[in-house]
Amino acid sequence: MMARTAALLPLACALACSKGPYPVKVPPEPPPVAKTTVSPPPSVFTGKLTIRFETDRPATVFATTDGSDPRVEAKGRLTGAAQLSVQLDRTSVVSFFSRTPEGGEETVQTATYTRAGGEPGSISGVVVVGGLAVQKEIALSVDGAITRLGKVNAPGELRFSATGLDSGQHRLVAVADRNGDGNFWPLIDYASDTHAVTLDLKDPFKASAENVRIYLGTSQPGLATIQGTITLPDPPVGQNLSVSALKSDALGASADMNALLQQLQNGYRVFTNGTDKQYPYAITDLEPGRYVPVPALMGFGAGGLALNFIANPFKALNLGPGETGVADFAYGPVGISGTVTLKPAQAPQGIVYGVVAAKHASFTEGMQAVLMPAVFLPQTGTTDLKGSYAGSALRANASFQVRVFTSLEGQNPLTAALAWSINPFAGLPPQATVPTGSSDVKQDITVP
Repeated sequence: MMARTAALLPLACALACSKGPYPVKVPPEPPPVAKTTVSPPPSVFTGKLTIRFETDRPATVFATTDGSDPRVEAKGRLTGAAQLSVQLDRTSVVSFFSRTPEGGEETVQTATYTRAGGEPGSISGVVVVGGLAVQKEIALSVDGAITRLGKVNAPGELRFSATGLDSGQHRLVAVADRNGDGNFWPLIDYASDTHAVTLDLKDPFKASAENVRIYLGTSQPGLATIQGTITLPDPPVGQNLSVSALKSDALGASADMNALLQQLQNGYRVFTNGTDKQYPYAITDLEPGRYVPVPALMGFGAGGLALNFIANPFKALNLGPGETGVADFAYGPVGISGTVTLKPAQAPQGIVYGVVAAKHASFTEGMQAVLMPAVFLPQTGTTDLKGSYAGSALRANASFQVRVFTSLEGQNPLTAALAWSINPFAGLPPQATVPTGSSDVKQDITVP
């Protein structure tokens, strides 16, 4: 009995020791969490914007500006103590959170900042330089105010920025100093097309213009260019030298003469100065296709504005996207002038005007045509009318066919003269044939 009691004592002790309250495990306090704010708050901005992160207690701020998770360590993640600042220069989704030294992390927040454009009243971009503008001093004209940009020694780009502009339309022209005189004149030096930009300072999305691209001596991507040199052995002073790219059918007998006249007076344009004998040119931004480049020299003659042009339809350029074709031209050193006597059956009423057309054509050089206006005045004691004409830069040692077109014939003499000049098979015969040598020629013509 005693032995049994002794055997039960350990069990009883164990039961007795297990009685009483169990110990309670108290969880630790969570680490403190900082609250992060960003200033300025999400907004629309122009130019560049600096934002700052602040916390209400010591903490490290983690942020990204591309909307990615700032909790993931990555190359673009920013980190630093409170008062961390970030400069934005584009529309950005900013994600951020902070972590206290004790390890407390707040929930990730996001803020979107929308960039409307550059600084109000600014226009910026690049001048894309190529062709004959390479190795020339380049300037940008903004509403007539000139800013020098320097030069490129190979085709490339020059950055520009214009600031302090008001609301309204602004005209930008890039100019290359063709003659190296230090001045920039769009009608004497080589110039780009005019680029018009409209600003509205009241609207942040229209208050500036960025990434403007101005093409000087080269074409926009996918378009074609024609370039070359026009030689004037005896350059006239102050005449308008233009070069147009015509479709090959523009010189056909059935072409629209009014449209052709307009085309001949458009395109690349400079003024001759009486000194330079060579004039580089470039026609840019042409749609791919087949073209006949035609230089036209316009200046005042004896009876008005004379037009002298060269064209060679047999040497048309077939240009693909991004291609550049080369076409050089040479005018001559010879001038032509004289008088025209009209002998109508009866005296006409009012002023009679006309055009004296001279043309020369060859398979190697193409055609040259000179259209010279004349005003015919009555002669005392007779029904005769007399007028003077003059033209310059004809080819030397060539034979020019000449014919007179007047308003007496009931048609527009200018378009009639142009149609006759470009048609080698014109039915109307010449009224004179003028051989040119190396000096100026005088030729009087009588029209029955």
